[in-house]
Amino acid sequence: MSKRAAALLAAAGWLSVCGLSFYSFLVGSLDPDGCRKTFMDPNYLPTSDFRPNVSFFSGCGQPSGVPVLFIPGNAGSSHQARSLGRILATLRGSDGLSFDLFTVDTREELTAFDVDLIVDQSAYVNEAIKYILTLYAGGHRRPDSVIIVGHSMGGIVARSLLRMPNYTPGSVASIFTKATPHKAPPIAASRRMHDYYRSLNEFWAARLRVDGTSAESRSLMLVSLAGGTRDTMIDSRLTDVSEIVGGANGFSAFATGVPRVWGSADHRCVLWCKQLVTAVGRAVFAATDPASGRPIALGPRIEAVEPFFRNRFDAMAGRPRRPPLVPTRWRRPARTSRIASSRAAIEGQADGTWFERRLLDQPSAARVQILSQQPVKVYVCANAGSEESCFDHSFTGDALPTALPSKKIERDDELKVDVNAEDSFVHYVELDVASTVRNGTAFFQVEPSSFAAIDFEPSTDDVVELPLDSLTSLIPQTIDIPTPSLQTTVRLPRLTYSFFDLRVRVSGRCGTRFQPVIQFASTCGAESRFLLPPGDGRLRFAADAECGQTWRIWTDHGCGSVAVHVSVDWFATLGNLARRYGVNLISMGTGVVLLAVSRGYARELQL
Repeated sequence: MSKRAAALLAAAGWLSVCGLSFYSFLVGSLDPDGCRKTFMDPNYLPTSDFRPNVSFFSGCGQPSGVPVLFIPGNAGSSHQARSLGRILATLRGSDGLSFDLFTVDTREELTAFDVDLIVDQSAYVNEAIKYILTLYAGGHRRPDSVIIVGHSMGGIVARSLLRMPNYTPGSVASIFTKATPHKAPPIAASRRMHDYYRSLNEFWAARLRVDGTSAESRSLMLVSLAGGTRDTMIDSRLTDVSEIVGGANGFSAFATGVPRVWGSADHRCVLWCKQLVTAVGRAVFAATDPASGRPIALGPRIEAVEPFFRNRFDAMAGRPRRPPLVPTRWRRPARTSRIASSRAAIEGQADGTWFERRLLDQPSAARVQILSQQPVKVYVCANAGSEESCFDHSFTGDALPTALPSKKIERDDELKVDVNAEDSFVHYVELDVASTVRNGTAFFQVEPSSFAAIDFEPSTDDVVELPLDSLTSLIPQTIDIPTPSLQTTVRLPRLTYSFFDLRVRVSGRCGTRFQPVIQFASTCGAESRFLLPPGDGRLRFAADAECGQTWRIWTDHGCGSVAVHVSVDWFATLGNLARRYGVNLISMGTGVVLLAVSRGYARELQL
């Protein structure tokens, strides 16, 4: 074979790999889209006293709620706030708490390419915040700060506010960013942009993590939301803020772990995905004191906001989150059925029968696990007659998906913020009895035609560690995992690399009530996802798990073990190659082709 033929063959091979990678990237390596749409008929009221315009999204006349300011990203439009405005209007509180959404017109400037534009927009937004706060003069709820929602580079503009000379300390209380590249620039446009990012991150780390006496370290909250693998414009690995704010002033989350979303969202979809926008809207409400309209204290604010973006069993900043429990007076039900065994499978009764079990003062009874088809009412009470001092555990727990979210929604249902009738999930609750009434009685009521599995003495051997690592995962294998409790935790400290897409199939000797549900999570990171569909899906992470992965498996009492078959999906892995190194592939492919062609022409010229 001649050198020219070999060069042309190499070029053709390289182009084939590149083409196959990009084809896989488009059709095989992206998560399915489970986002619902929002419907709205927005009404923008441009302000007349401030130029360039600040638009008031909802309502008319004098603003009277809590101000929320939306900052668009690179080449973004102020009209991209319409979905958030629709949700905030729908979520108007019964206590009179409402929100006024403002947007700034950045004239679709390309902030991803020019540092000067970021600086100019930051100075402009600070002036806009001052103007917005003046609109509330004389109101009974006069705010002294705004809540900011920034999309993409709008989040960088929001973080840059604090560095500007015209920044008013305390004028920004909470910042929610969507698909914002916090760690590094999304495009290597210039050395100046890299220097600006480095100085900005150092400034924030110094103000929030090093200098604990600054006003921002005591009051400012930053929440970063990543779209996941469907976001092909911003690498979701860049959205992490753990090195910037630590765990005291904020956190990061992925759309795949947000309850009721459970899937990736592309760069534009994070703006209108109904489940995700609803989570942001509810978090905005939870972060605000209904009486004064001002932000609550920083610690309780983070605790109130976090459950909207992560499940309770996902530790954030090393601390599992649980809703506070307050003792209350509760009358013992007249009709009860006693549970005798430590493991129970109960069905809801049409007559509303309650089930009860005495909790013994022993370590094994310190926690109770409940897996149910519907939320279960739970009271843990001291034994003190008919009127008892009880702790109400009757929250819905954590919803675990058993199918992809349904996108079916009618426009008339838009007034219902939660349209989950088409969705399928089970509920898991773990009661920390030791923190409430240790030597008391637990009462349970299950919805009619529903079923619940309860474990009063979960096994202490429900944490398993596996030696699977990034290399051995390349070999197809079946892992038999024992499941002694309703929830089993599997530690994989050496499975860190996220480049390979893994095909996961699950089978187990289980009953017909609950099929195994598996969640994959980064042990010390922000990313988590469920295996969807539950029995056969893909383990696909957008970011590496530096501390390894943690798998959580929920099964009923009928499962003695679960067999997990793991193999590499090579076609989808090629798509990861294009997603992460697409620019490099194009550059190298172009170079190889030019080299082959130039050598061929050079040989012809010599002849």
